[in-house]
Amino acid sequence: FLVFKQKQFLYKIFSTNEEWIDRYKPVYYALMHEMQDEYPKAFLRMTEELQEPVNEILEFVKNEQERLGIK
Repeated sequence: FLVFKQKQFLYKIFSTNEEWIDRYKPVYYALMHEMQDEYPKAFLRMTEELQEPVNEILEFVKNEQERLGIK
């Protein structure tokens, strides 16, 4: 969903199920990174050990968007 810029949809999924936030923290914080304008404080709660996996997800999303021609 991040690759196809479906951020609001993905946010709704996470906001309706707290267990998903715990289970998929790197994806959740990658989403919060992309939605910093809407939810600036949420991204700041990310712990340091999640920084590397979140960066890897963001890099993957960027590469896939380039590969698919999504701007």
